Amino acid sequence: MAACSGTDVLNGFAPRNGIVARRDLAGVIGISGPYDFLPLGTEELRAIFAPAQPLSVSQPINHANNQMPPVLLLTSTQDMMVLPRNSYHLADAIRGKDGDVTEKIYPGLNHAMALGAIAAPLTFLAPVQKDVVEFVAGHEKAK
Repeated sequence: MAACSGTDVLNGFAPRNGIVARRDLAGVIGISGPYDFLPLGTEELRAIFAPAQPLSVSQPINHANNQMPPVLLLTSTQDMMVLPRNSYHLADAIRGKDGDVTEKIYPGLNHAMALGAIAAPLTFLAPVQKDVVEFVAGHEKAK
């Protein structure tokens, strides 16, 4: 597994830095990530993403392909910070390109709870930690 984010891999960070995703990465894990969020609805988002031209390159969904390593997308139904549709749309896009994607959807959690549930004191909220550990174990590359 790599220490770069799933959006780094999807937005072309990996190829620009000599990383061949399928060869060098065992998998990508995204937890409640912003993958498909145009139009930019706030000034804060415009300041962050508007420098990307064309703006579509800032959207991880537009980089989905079948050369990516396996992807695990985790989201929660009550996330109002990063809407669950981001994960649903990206999963559909990866599948549409014959890519390998697994979705886990946690009912009733908000954004912070979904992220927090990976930590030992909060694993009772949802099986986020278990799902991540199982994904990593199932996709670990030989050293």
